[in-house]
Amino acid sequence: MSVKIKGSYLQVIFCLLAAQAAAMINLQESFLRSFSSQYYWTYLAGNFFLVLTLTLYVRFAARRIGKRFCGRQDSQQILIWQGVLGLLLPAVLAFVLVTLFLELYNVDVLKSGFLNKDFPFLICILLIANIYYLAISKLIKLKSEAAARQSAVSEAGAAIIKQEAVTETSIRELKAPKEIIVVDTLTKSIPIRTESIAYGYILGRYVFIRTNGMQSLGESYQISWSLKALEEALDQRQFFRINRRMIVNFDACRYYAPGRNKTLELFLDPEPYPKNAKKPAEHERLHIVSEDRAASFKLWMDR
Repeated sequence: MSVKIKGSYLQVIFCLLAAQAAAMINLQESFLRSFSSQYYWTYLAGNFFLVLTLTLYVRFAARRIGKRFCGRQDSQQILIWQGVLGLLLPAVLAFVLVTLFLELYNVDVLKSGFLNKDFPFLICILLIANIYYLAISKLIKLKSEAAARQSAVSEAGAAIIKQEAVTETSIRELKAPKEIIVVDTLTKSIPIRTESIAYGYILGRYVFIRTNGMQSLGESYQISWSLKALEEALDQRQFFRINRRMIVNFDACRYYAPGRNKTLELFLDPEPYPKNAKKPAEHERLHIVSEDRAASFKLWMDR
């Protein structure tokens, strides 16, 4: 069961409450009397714009950091980058924005009391936003790992069924291939047509898919499936598992050549890595059709 989080609504409500609190701090009046103040709406609008800008930036930073460290367990580096990009940098940005805003009213930011009252309040807002988006990122990661474990249990159950008279081929023939795969990201769920998938692959302990429109492997989407489950969900005439780490689309296969030890070297479009590019050690032979699959691969290509 997927978890739905109304991020946009929560963000707007949070920004309004924060802007109201900041306005009350500046006016130092009761809640009802503040509405009649000539500065109330100016404070409210300015603070709302500032808080909204900062929270949007924090969300952007959290998404980029999550994508950069996707599949890694280096929590210390994630916290450091989140602190620099999600807290320190927007704090400086907030100071600059407030300075420009006060300049419109010919007010010196250093004499306005901003550093004594509003700035500590904005730091608290940034801390809350960073904690929120880090928690969301952790929730999605845990959800992905749980789905992977569930998939492993399903595969174990399938192995028991295979002990009966039904072969793996006949099981696949009974299942209609999926046309859409839904990819869950930090803020949204994206339906991907399977025909647009160039290939699926494993990196670390996670499975990724790259579509034909992606410019590099770094744009690939992480999915919560195992590579075995992905293989079974795809059209067997259109997709082939060339080794333990990769499934390829027929349309992505440019050509192949004999490799070492009766393997085949497959050249793909788009290429997983540019020529002479540095790649993970586990991907050195990502494009190699393994020896035990080479004959089947040739038959699959000859259609």
